[in-house]
Amino acid sequence: MNPPSLIWNADKKANSYILQWAQNNDFSNAVTIENIPWMSYTHNEPLKQGTYYWRVKSTGEWSSPLSFTIPADAIEMPMLTRAQQKEKIPKDHPRLFMRPESVAKLKELAKGSGAEAFDFMREAADRDLQMNADEPPFPKFNRWEIYQRLNDMGQKAEGIALVYLITGEQKYGGAARRILLEMCA
Repeated sequence: MNPPSLIWNADKKANSYILQWAQNNDFSNAVTIENIPWMSYTHNEPLKQGTYYWRVKSTGEWSSPLSFTIPADAIEMPMLTRAQQKEKIPKDHPRLFMRPESVAKLKELAKGSGAEAFDFMREAADRDLQMNADEPPFPKFNRWEIYQRLNDMGQKAEGIALVYLITGEQKYGGAARRILLEMCA
């Protein structure tokens, strides 16, 4: 895959990371990406064919260099920048990562050939409605645990919101909204 996703071990003291890569192991002419909040990074543009060396740091010294190779036949899959991602989100509400014209098809499926799958999804949403709103979502977690908790909450909100979209039942819409607000708090 071009560019590859670069992943490294967490530094418990880190607030962010700095990543460098270059086509030589002395890192002259290196590309430097700063303020990476997580332990992974995928660049927003494909890289030229060849071997690259990369390293990362948060505080103190750079990690030992690692390497990767971009073959000539690598499939290009750059990560969209935040601005590019934002451009793809519809401006009207609800903001979905699916086209609004797909909603009618989803509703048909939920009543017809996809009823069993939708019932399973609705049961999961009903279980997720039981999330305790009074419980603080982030007691004293480290950054990785917070990321995992946010990811879990986001997946639950997504499932609940989809059930709301199909049924129109406010209990699902309100719950998805509550979860998203908790995530932002």
